[in-house]
Amino acid sequence: MMKKHDADKDGALNDAEKATMKADAEAKEKEMKAAALAKYDINKNGKLDDDEKAAMKADKEAARDAKKAEMEAKRDAKKAEHDAKKAEHGGKKDGKEKH
Repeated sequence: MMKKHDADKDGALNDAEKATMKADAEAKEKEMKAAALAKYDINKNGKLDDDEKAAMKADKEAARDAKKAEMEAKRDAKKAEHDAKKAEHGGKKDGKEKH
């Protein structure tokens, strides 16, 4: 994030760059709140009630669980590929016998 806001590329944020970063963060937060209201404020009262918050939380947890499952599946596939290559070479590493 710092790299994005370091306009003069000196490796540090000056006061103007810090102000820009803060304004960007505030705008992003406002955008996220508006999106959450648009999606979860079922009764359109301008705020998220407990049941609406619970629905948002459940969706976030489901998305997190799906991402975790995807990462685990990729890891397992990579391990299976590695194991298959290892078995194919009879336990040899780089064409040499393993000691």
